[in-house]
Amino acid sequence: MICLSFIISLLIIFILIVILNNINIENYKDYECVDLDKEYAFRTLLSYWSRFAEKHDMKYSIAYGTLLGYERDNEFIGWDGDMDAIVEQETIDKLIKQANNPEEHRVIFTKDLKQELERAPWKPNEVKIIIIFEDYYVDCDGNKIETYTDSCSLGMPKWGGSELYGRVVINNMNNNKYHLDLYGNYDNHWKYFQNGLKTCVLESVVTKCFNSGKLLLKQEYGDNWSMPIKLCDKKNKKWIDNINYNKI
Repeated sequence: MICLSFIISLLIIFILIVILNNINIENYKDYECVDLDKEYAFRTLLSYWSRFAEKHDMKYSIAYGTLLGYERDNEFIGWDGDMDAIVEQETIDKLIKQANNPEEHRVIFTKDLKQELERAPWKPNEVKIIIIFEDYYVDCDGNKIETYTDSCSLGMPKWGGSELYGRVVINNMNNNKYHLDLYGNYDNHWKYFQNGLKTCVLESVVTKCFNSGKLLLKQEYGDNWSMPIKLCDKKNKKWIDNINYNKI
């Protein structure tokens, strides 16, 4: 009986340790300024892409502002307008192959989006992966366009079109679109893949990060990468510039 009680006590302690280790202690989250609809959409996007990539053995890492949020405070950056990931060339090839498959309705070339939406319009909380097809740019209704219009207008050179290969787009309950950019592994990023990937958890979503992610952030944002460029004005409930950002 004593032995059984001891085992049960150890089991309870173990469970408590696991729970405490998985609690996100939010030191930086400023709910007065955070767009909760966007945060929910970001979690859904990241979870969808991470599970999709794992299923199809696609190598990637969250990057730029999304990686910055993870490395700095393990949260989404409140003022960030989208999410980012860098993918290997093999992953791009796999996405293109899936977009060429007429039976695959989740992965779509920009040129095919209008036809796909005529077959099945956007549903609430639906996610699609849109892949660039040459110079064919569209809006989220599938119409061909010449300028950046919305989350589906990917591929514009002045918006990173030379490295941007696709977007994971969600249509939320209010028919607002949010996206996760999929950037190619161009010249100055190959070394980060060589240094390996690790499993990381961002906002309770299991995803992938570069082992040397902090080096990428220093390359992109400089030595002050860990300092936020904006702060929450809690009284007025809006993000304002951090006046100390360029003083270090």
